[in-house]
Amino acid sequence: MFTSKEQPTKEYPRLKGKAAELRHFGRPLLAVWNKHMTDMDPKHVAVKKALERSVRAEDILDESSLHVGAMPHDAAQELCSTTADFLLIFSYLNREYLSAETPVLLFSITVKAHMLMHLALQCSHMNPVTGWCYMGEDFQHVMRILTASSCRGNKPHQAAVKVANKYTQGMDVRLKGSKVWR
Repeated sequence: MFTSKEQPTKEYPRLKGKAAELRHFGRPLLAVWNKHMTDMDPKHVAVKKALERSVRAEDILDESSLHVGAMPHDAAQELCSTTADFLLIFSYLNREYLSAETPVLLFSITVKAHMLMHLALQCSHMNPVTGWCYMGEDFQHVMRILTASSCRGNKPHQAAVKVANKYTQGMDVRLKGSKVWR
């Protein structure tokens, strides 16, 4: 669900899904947008341009995913300008929809926009793909299992201590590696 059915304009829409699932979602979204947009509406044209920039940024990252270290100079320059264009269009849309007679919450500018621009600016020094992973989601899953196993037969304050102990022991084994078994 993108937003509330009862009050769709009272909250910003959000994509619900894992990062790995939403990767490359821009291309089908752009295809649907192209089919249903109004060519004469400047806001619709801006949305199309933003989606095109988003898709191009993903393509650039895919094309340079095998480069360890820095991205190739041309790719880094294009990613930086594509990201800047995307964010400028996105902030334009944010202002346009919020300044309407009846404000509509559609384009939320968050700290992630700031971080995205920093990522693009630094890609000539380090390829973002080499540091990307979806470990955060995996870690949440691991912690959920660890916490569930620590709650059985314990009071809440005891479970927190048990989780911390299990996690510490697990990290100790991981950091010591095969030495633990000798």
